[in-house]
Amino acid sequence: SPPPFPSPPSPLALSTLFDRTPGVERFQIEQTAPSVLRVRMLLATDAEPDRVWHSVQHELARLLADNGARNVTLERAEEPPRQAPGGKYRTVVPLT
Repeated sequence: SPPPFPSPPSPLALSTLFDRTPGVERFQIEQTAPSVLRVRMLLATDAEPDRVWHSVQHELARLLADNGARNVTLERAEEPPRQAPGGKYRTVVPLT
């Protein structure tokens, strides 16, 4: 079967998507399985979490489809984005 991510979206494309989404202050996407992406978000204090998630889910699914990704599961994380050792935030954390 073909890989779920023949051409993964670039960090720039992902940043553009989240920059266009009201209420998201910081995000991180971690690939937790071959076809599963866990989405962590730090939201603005006045953001409506369910509305933001619905928008992110819709836009991210479209971006993935545009890049040829099929049958990808998006998980909404309860935890905020994690800092890497050294204090930086990686927007994309690949499957290890």
